[in-house]
Amino acid sequence: MRRSGSAVDSHDLGAMRRVVRRTRVVRVVLVVAALALLAAAAVSARRADAKTSGGLPRASGIVVMDLSLSIGPKD
Repeated sequence: MRRSGSAVDSHDLGAMRRVVRRTRVVRVVLVVAALALLAAAAVSARRADAKTSGGLPRASGIVVMDLSLSIGPKD
């Protein structure tokens, strides 16, 4: 099989068939896993209730801690 373009010619492609096949299988498995995770996320997002925020209590306060030591004890 000859491809056009600027590919490097290999005379020992038969020795790499096993590696090429394994790489192709790994790529297909990763694509299938990514699509399954995407589908699971879509289903999970569709089932999510708008009133819940992941089990966290609803609050309106914010705690801020200044650890930079840029403000002295008198300030």
